[in-house]
Amino acid sequence: MPKYTNSAEWHTKGYYAYEPSYPTAIVGAVLFSLTGAFSIFQYFFFRSWYFWCIVLASLMEMIGFIARAPSANNPTSRPLYITQFCLIILAPAVLAAGLYMTFGRIISATSAPPPVRQLWVPARFVTPIFVAFDVVSFTIQLIGAAMLSSADATDFAKIDRGGDIIKIGLAVQLVGFGFFTVVGLRWAVLMKGESGGEEVKAAAGGRRRLAWAVNGGCLLVLVRSVYRMAEFAGGRESYLKTTEVWFWVLDAMMLFCEYSRRRRWWQMGVCKVLMGWTVEVVFVLFNVFHPATYIDNIGFRNNATKTRQGGAIELGNSE
Repeated sequence: MPKYTNSAEWHTKGYYAYEPSYPTAIVGAVLFSLTGAFSIFQYFFFRSWYFWCIVLASLMEMIGFIARAPSANNPTSRPLYITQFCLIILAPAVLAAGLYMTFGRIISATSAPPPVRQLWVPARFVTPIFVAFDVVSFTIQLIGAAMLSSADATDFAKIDRGGDIIKIGLAVQLVGFGFFTVVGLRWAVLMKGESGGEEVKAAAGGRRRLAWAVNGGCLLVLVRSVYRMAEFAGGRESYLKTTEVWFWVLDAMMLFCEYSRRRRWWQMGVCKVLMGWTVEVVFVLFNVFHPATYIDNIGFRNNATKTRQGGAIELGNSE
């Protein structure tokens, strides 16, 4: 992969620090379009109105990767590059908000949410606390992305400032994700022995499965955030910045697959698709483990009702 060591070469080669793969971009656009379309269908079919964050994130990724395909074919096009960069870099922050909101709905559907001394966070404030982390992170990353997007391809000082701002946003996101992962795992352990009749136990089992899906999604997005932090910290000429395969491995959807430019496009694309994960897997995870299957409080307001598996529930008092 080429490295850009001077302004003239950067301007000649385009906005990417490597030669982007057009066939892989096509595969990414197709896969994100499929999961995005299915997410929209589930959103209206189940009327899971609170789930709008994850649907919005899937749309951002879908449009971002659709724009990346022609951008890879025309790397000197600034509008295409800005579109794909901003949407792909910001979508996981919106996705994180959806994960936090889902976890809050799971807790509110629990017969007796654990007290603060056990969960370490007031149950009723789980969503506001972590969404606040996410809003701050999103805002900072948006400012950094706007600065990067407005910079000329040869304005390295402005590009570096934008990257530094994005790193701050990613750091906030990592702190929020780390704390949330601990709280989520703690809740799963505390609720393992939830008592009640057979229907209540079945409902509790469904909530735990959904909670593990949320935790799994958080871990995948956490991996992506660590990668982005390392990428921006390494600078313009770092290995992560100048090697496209890591973008597909640790951000979008593809595990590492060595390939040669001499191979056919379908061999490159299919090999990577068969080994896909991270952000794309998060969307697929919630296409399979959709919250509407396990809880009923899926409207805009977070009201405790009864789970689909049955069993009346009441909100417990948190200390």
